[in-house]
Amino acid sequence: PDKKRIAIWSRLESDASETKWIEQETVWELDKLQPISTALQEYEPGMTRRSAPNKLRDTADGLTKEADTWSEINNDPASPNKQLLAQVDSDSVQLSESNSNAELAKVHHDGKVTDLAYSPDGRWLVTSSNDGTVRMWPLWTEDLIREACVRLPRNLSKEEWKRYFGDIPYRETCPGLPIPEK
Repeated sequence: PDKKRIAIWSRLESDASETKWIEQETVWELDKLQPISTALQEYEPGMTRRSAPNKLRDTADGLTKEADTWSEINNDPASPNKQLLAQVDSDSVQLSESNSNAELAKVHHDGKVTDLAYSPDGRWLVTSSNDGTVRMWPLWTEDLIREACVRLPRNLSKEEWKRYFGDIPYRETCPGLPIPEK
């Protein structure tokens, strides 16, 4: 509800019969892109996340119980502002502009993509795969820049800036990182 965390449920593959199964809930801190708690829950037909009895294992009882009350994210392929459209293609998701269908990006998993959802504010695309991973893809420019700066060892040189940005005045893309001479 505060747009700082997201809870993701995934059904675990097991030898269990179709009459019982186990799901794992993971609560993620969006700003840090890290899981902060997990819980396991056993289900039988007819049970829902809100009606199931106590969790089997829970690393942060208060947080995962709170997360059970959060509203569910609609996994509509259109983003909340209807500007993006996500289409699953086996092990990848193609992001396109809704109005022109022009491809903007393609994100990949190591296995078949099983689900996708946008955060309510449209800031993140969350995808899951049968490879056992859940990935959170930043969609806002500020988040993309922050993610790039975490991975880069330096800023663009002034030569590189000129090559890619022409006559736009030079500025540090990632404050605090070194600026190479060439």
